[in-house]
Amino acid sequence: MTQQRQRLSQGISPTLTKAVTHIRLIEVNPGKLAALDALAPVYLALCQQYVTLFCTDKYPEKFHAPVFTTPLSERWHRVAIQQAAGIAQSWRTTKEQAYQEYLDDVLEYRKQRAEGKLDPQAKEPVWKEWDVPTFTVTCIQATVNVVVLVPSNDSTFDYWLKISTLEFRKQLLVPVKLAG
Repeated sequence: MTQQRQRLSQGISPTLTKAVTHIRLIEVNPGKLAALDALAPVYLALCQQYVTLFCTDKYPEKFHAPVFTTPLSERWHRVAIQQAAGIAQSWRTTKEQAYQEYLDDVLEYRKQRAEGKLDPQAKEPVWKEWDVPTFTVTCIQATVNVVVLVPSNDSTFDYWLKISTLEFRKQLLVPVKLAG
C-alpha cells in the first residue's frame, strides 16, 4: 500500500503543496525592498553557478553537496541548488530531444539523398551547440526553509511573507494582500 493510501485509510488528509507566485511588492517599505535587493543578486549569482555546473559538468541533482562559497545561509544555498537543478534538468531534457530530432533529420536527409529523392535546394542539417541558460530576470523559487507564508491576525493584510535575509536572524515580514 502506498504511503498516500495508507494516510487516507487512517483518516489523515493528504499534504497539499502551496505556491504563491508573482507577489507584488507595492506594499513593502523601502527598507525591506533594500534587504530583498541585497539578497537577490547574491542568490541569482549562486544559482547561475549551479546551473552552469549542472549543464556542463555534473548531473543535475537537487540534493547535490554545496561546492561554491556564498554569504547565503545553508538553507538559501540548498534552495539555490534545487532551483538550479530543476532548470538544468529541463534544459538537458529539451536539448536531448532537440539532438534526437536533429539525428532523425540527418537520417531522413541521407535516406532521400541515397534514393535520389532529395530536393536540390535541401541542405544537410547542422547541429548547433546550445548555450547554457543564463538568468536575465529575478525569479527566486523559495521553499518553506527560507520563505513562509503566515496568516495575519491583526492587520489589514491577509498574510505576511516571512523571508530569510543575508543577515542572521533578521527576517523580513512582507505584507501580502489577496486579490478580491
